[in-house]
Order: sequence, then structure tokens, then C-alpha cells
Amino acid sequence: MNRRQSLRFELQMPVICRWKDHRGSAHEIGGFSRDISTAGVFVLSSAPPPEGTNVAVEVLFPALGGATSQGLQLQSDGEVIRVDRGKPAMGFAIRCDFISVGGQEGKSVP
Repeated sequence: MNRRQSLRFELQMPVICRWKDHRGSAHEIGGFSRDISTAGVFVLSSAPPPEGTNVAVEVLFPALGGATSQGLQLQSDGEVIRVDRGKPAMGFAIRCDFISVGGQEGKSVP
């Protein structure tokens, strides 16, 4: 039984996560999404943040329509709710609300 309320899409897009540890040191990692919904993203990465960590997440989408088009970014603050360290892939789930969409220069897109 699937208890999720949001439809998930299997999309493999570049993801950047940023957070501060308990000492205030800044961290940044990259990875790729396994799946994305409006309520979160699962990130494939060999260096996941600890479960319970608050993160800023960006999912980067390529430009569509040629060189004159900008790529888009989904941006959100969220929380790492699960870390999978097993095979075949290591990664982590982030619970967040993707309500902010921006261009490569960080400009808001209507």
C-alpha cells in the first residue's frame, strides 16, 4: 500500500544540498535525483547528510529549446528523513515543498 500523498516522478537530475553541522560548519554535496515529487526528493549520493539534518536543496533542470533558453531550478528548504546506506545505491530522502522555481541566474520565473 502506497501511503504517499504526492505523485512521484522518476527523474535523474543534478541536485545540490547545503547545510550546517552542529558546529556551524557549512557543507555542500552534489548528487542526482532518483525521484521527485512536490513533497520531496530522493538524492543518490555517496556522502549523505545525517538523518534529521535541515538542508537547502536545489534540483537543476537543463535548458529546453536551445541555447537561448535558461535552465530551471527547484529550490526548497527541507529535512533529511531517511538515509539508505545499502546496495545497490546509497542516498537519502528529503521532505520539502518545492514552491520556488528559478532560472540559472536565480531570477524568479512566473
